[in-house]
Amino acid sequence: MSRSIANRVLRELRAAARHKAPTDRSPPSGHILLGPVVQKPLDAQDGVPEFYFAIVGGTEQTFATMSVGGAERDLPTEFRLALIADLISQRPIVIHDMADELELARWAAAIWPNEETARILAAVRREREQASAEARQ
Repeated sequence: MSRSIANRVLRELRAAARHKAPTDRSPPSGHILLGPVVQKPLDAQDGVPEFYFAIVGGTEQTFATMSVGGAERDLPTEFRLALIADLISQRPIVIHDMADELELARWAAAIWPNEETARILAAVRREREQASAEARQ
């Protein structure tokens, strides 16, 4: 993967953050969060590929997300690893390599504390609680 891919991902996240908050003129965030590769629920009809991972970044004030996925686990897994290798050369940046979506939501809420990240964190917690309840039945 060329360095331009990492640069493009960072630019896209900042542009998406500024689109959400047009008056945000804060500098780019020094953080990028990478979620684990996960399989979407079988009942999901949201257009997200079957296997995907989330990328979170943006500006110091506003966050944005994007997903990279594919029909098989290999594509997003390989892209994620190559992106990490590419991002390491980007300075200054802190790469948060998450193994759990709940941890990803917690970090996003801590770095970008606002109503949207609080809603996302609450939704992931509810999803986990629901899955846990279903597993006990």
